[in-house]
Amino acid sequence: MHGVRWIEDSPTSTAEGDCFVFGIVHFFLGTRHLFIKVRFLVSDLRRQGQGFRWTLTSTLDENARTIRETT
Repeated sequence: MHGVRWIEDSPTSTAEGDCFVFGIVHFFLGTRHLFIKVRFLVSDLRRQGQGFRWTLTSTLDENARTIRETT
């Protein structure tokens, strides 16, 4: 919400420019959040170890099978 208030408080700059800047900030915050999520996921998977590899390969096999059936 801070970014929205900043747009309202700056009448000298164009709304388009502000939205662009806000979009970039939002994008970087989003990717950072995603990156943190991925990092937690990877550390989780390291702990699980072998069990995860098996799950991943079986999931990929299922996906491949589904794709073959649908095409």
